[in-house]
Amino acid sequence: MLHKAIFYVIGFILVAGINAHSYQPVRDSFAKHMTTTEQKHRIPKGLLSAISKVESGRYHKRHRKIISWPWVIHAEGEGQFFKTKQEAVAACQHRLKFDTDF
Repeated sequence: MLHKAIFYVIGFILVAGINAHSYQPVRDSFAKHMTTTEQKHRIPKGLLSAISKVESGRYHKRHRKIISWPWVIHAEGEGQFFKTKQEAVAACQHRLKFDTDF
């Protein structure tokens, strides 16, 4: 059940459209979604946020805090950070087409 909830959060990140300059409204919506998902699946409060920051966290200079970066692909124990959703999607498609271990 925890894995399913984590996939919900990852999916929300991918479709949210967060970018480095205007993430605040989406971040607030994302935080609300994580809280709802945690309550629905009886996940400890704050766990999904902590996981997302560990797995895809980046320091945001203007807001002086670590945020969950939406355009990250984790494969083979390594994370790749992308500037845009389009870059991340293209990299995923490439890996799915050419990398049998992905």
